[in-house]
Amino acid sequence: MQLHDIEAFFKAYADAFNDLSGDAVAAHWASPSGIASGEAVTWWPTHEPMAENMRKLCAVYREAGFDHCAFEVLQAVPMGAHDAFALLRWTLTRADGSLLQRFSTGYNLHRQGGRTRVLLCTAFDEDLAVMRSAA
Repeated sequence: MQLHDIEAFFKAYADAFNDLSGDAVAAHWASPSGIASGEAVTWWPTHEPMAENMRKLCAVYREAGFDHCAFEVLQAVPMGAHDAFALLRWTLTRADGSLLQRFSTGYNLHRQGGRTRVLLCTAFDEDLAVMRSAA
């Protein structure tokens, strides 16, 4: 997996968030997959609980006034033909152009059957409590 593959994946992933479609976001995740945040690790053995989480996340964004997101790849580490690690900085903005939140997140990506998906996300910087209070 090369840098252009990683960037193309995250462009499509950002587009799904920009549509606030939890199901479209979930389509970018593997099954099984998981997320690590602080001391908590959530592992979704099947697609549906992960998709429900993404629908809820999109609802939090919507209620907080999210309009669109942009990303910057801070680090990309190709790991052979099928895997990569990427560290991204996300910028979330409101319709008036004001900053909603800026944070970084790490992703382990895996390509299987020609599709790249998130296998594990490390969400070490996003503050959903701030997002909820912005609503």
